[in-house]
Amino acid sequence: MRPARPIVLTKEEKRALQAWTHQRGEVTRDQADRARMILMASEGATNLAIGERYKLSKQSVCKWRRRYYEQRLEGLR
Repeated sequence: MRPARPIVLTKEEKRALQAWTHQRGEVTRDQADRARMILMASEGATNLAIGERYKLSKQSVCKWRRRYYEQRLEGLR
Protein backbone atom coordinates (compact mmCIF):
# COMPACT_ATOMS: atom_id res chain seq x y z
CA MET A 1 0.00 0.00 0.00
CA ARG A 2 1.30 3.44 -0.99
CA PRO A 3 1.49 6.13 1.69
CA ALA A 4 -0.84 9.09 1.23
CA ARG A 5 0.63 12.22 -0.27
CA PRO A 6 1.30 14.80 2.41
CA ILE A 7 -0.98 17.81 2.36
CA VAL A 8 0.90 21.03 3.10
CA LEU A 9 -1.27 24.12 3.28
CA THR A 10 -0.32 27.72 2.81
CA LYS A 11 -1.64 30.16 5.41
CA GLU A 12 -4.17 31.40 2.87
CA GLU A 13 -5.37 27.89 2.03
CA LYS A 14 -5.74 27.01 5.70
CA ARG A 15 -7.73 30.19 6.32
CA ALA A 16 -9.97 29.49 3.33
CA LEU A 17 -10.61 25.89 4.39
CA GLN A 18 -11.38 26.96 7.95
CA ALA A 19 -13.79 29.57 6.60
CA TRP A 20 -15.53 26.91 4.50
CA THR A 21 -16.22 24.90 7.66
CA HIS A 22 -18.15 27.83 9.16
CA GLN A 23 -19.90 29.41 6.18
CA ARG A 24 -23.54 28.73 5.55
CA GLY A 25 -25.07 29.21 2.15
CA GLU A 26 -21.80 30.05 0.40
CA VAL A 27 -20.48 26.48 0.40
CA THR A 28 -22.36 23.20 0.44
CA ARG A 29 -22.31 20.87 3.40
CA ASP A 30 -20.28 18.42 1.31
CA GLN A 31 -17.70 21.10 0.55
CA ALA A 32 -17.46 21.97 4.24
CA ASP A 33 -16.91 18.28 5.06
CA ARG A 34 -14.23 18.04 2.39
CA ALA A 35 -12.52 21.10 3.87
CA ARG A 36 -12.53 19.41 7.28
CA MET A 37 -11.03 16.26 5.74
CA ILE A 38 -8.22 18.25 4.14
CA LEU A 39 -7.54 20.12 7.38
CA MET A 40 -7.24 16.77 9.18
CA ALA A 41 -4.96 15.45 6.43
CA SER A 42 -2.74 18.51 6.75
CA GLU A 43 -2.36 17.70 10.44
CA GLY A 44 -1.10 14.21 9.58
CA ALA A 45 -4.29 12.17 9.95
CA THR A 46 -4.43 8.97 7.90
CA ASN A 47 -7.09 8.30 5.28
CA LEU A 48 -8.46 5.56 7.53
CA ALA A 49 -8.77 7.91 10.52
CA ILE A 50 -10.41 10.59 8.40
CA GLY A 51 -12.80 8.02 6.92
CA GLU A 52 -13.78 6.78 10.36
CA ARG A 53 -14.39 10.34 11.56
CA TYR A 54 -16.65 11.21 8.61
CA LYS A 55 -18.07 7.72 8.03
CA LEU A 56 -16.55 7.46 4.56
CA SER A 57 -14.59 4.74 2.87
CA LYS A 58 -10.84 5.06 2.74
CA GLN A 59 -11.19 5.24 -1.05
CA SER A 60 -13.48 8.29 -0.83
CA VAL A 61 -11.05 10.10 1.42
CA CYS A 62 -8.21 9.17 -0.93
CA LYS A 63 -10.18 10.60 -3.88
CA TRP A 64 -10.73 13.98 -2.20
CA ARG A 65 -7.21 14.12 -0.87
CA ARG A 66 -5.85 13.44 -4.38
CA ARG A 67 -8.14 16.06 -5.91
CA TYR A 68 -6.96 18.63 -3.38
CA TYR A 69 -3.33 17.70 -3.96
CA GLU A 70 -3.75 18.12 -7.74
CA GLN A 71 -6.23 21.01 -7.96
CA ARG A 72 -6.09 22.68 -4.54
CA LEU A 73 -9.31 24.46 -3.45
CA GLU A 74 -10.96 24.09 -6.86
CA GLY A 75 -10.65 20.32 -6.51
CA LEU A 76 -13.08 20.33 -3.57
CA ARG A 77 -15.93 22.02 -5.46
